[in-house]
Amino acid sequence: MTHFNTIPDTLQVLIVEDHFATSNGIGLSLSQNKNIEVIAQRDTVEEALLFINKYTVDIVITDLHLATQKTGIELAMKLKQIKPSIKIVVYTFDENPTLINDAIAAGVDGYIFKSDDEEVFMIGIKEVIRGKKFFSSSIPQLLLNLERHTNLPQDEEINPESFNLTKKEKEIMVLIAKLNSSATIMKELNIAPTTLTTHKQNIYRKINLEGDAGITFFAYKYGLVDMSEVGSS
Repeated sequence: MTHFNTIPDTLQVLIVEDHFATSNGIGLSLSQNKNIEVIAQRDTVEEALLFINKYTVDIVITDLHLATQKTGIELAMKLKQIKPSIKIVVYTFDENPTLINDAIAAGVDGYIFKSDDEEVFMIGIKEVIRGKKFFSSSIPQLLLNLERHTNLPQDEEINPESFNLTKKEKEIMVLIAKLNSSATIMKELNIAPTTLTTHKQNIYRKINLEGDAGITFFAYKYGLVDMSEVGSS
C-alpha cells in the first residue's frame, strides 16, 4: 500500500479515458515528472477494475463519461470500497454541478476540468500526490447553480438560524459544502455511517431540500461557508 505522507519514488498511474488523443495528452503531461509513470490506459470501468485487481496502481485519472454506461463516479465508488488507498482524480469537460457533487460524495480526491490550463492539471495532480484534495477553482461558483434542487424560500434576507439546525448538523453542512466525502466527514466527526445518514435526513427535512447538492447550495447562499475557502486546497 502506498502512503502519501511523502511522495514515493515512482507513482503508478492508470488513465481511464475512451479518447486516445486525450489519454495520450495526459500521458505526455505526466511524463515530464520523473516520479510519475503511466503504466496503462483503459477505456471502461470494467477494464480498469480488472487491471487494478492485477497490478499496483497509486493514482487513477478518469473521465466522467466513458465507453460504456458506467461512469467515472461509479469507478470512484467501487475503488473507495475495495482499494481505498488509491487516489482518484476526475478529469472532464462536464461542469454539471449535480455530477460534481456526486463525484465528491463518492470520495474523489480531485475534480479538474479539461478546459483548465495544463499547469492547473499538473498542480492538481501534485496536490493529490501530497495527500490533499484539489478542485478546479470554478467549482464553488458552479455549485451555486444547485438552487434548482432546493425548495428554499426565495427571500435573500432569510436567517439560516430560523431552520433550527443543531450544532452537529451545521458542522456536517459545512464539511459537505467544503467538498469533503462522506468517509472524510465520518472520520472528522468520529461518527458511524448510520449516524451521518440520520443527521443528513434531519437536515433535508428541516430545510426542505434534496441531497448534498441542496446542502451545498444552502451553505454557500447563506454564508455558512465562504467560497474562497473551497476549491484548490
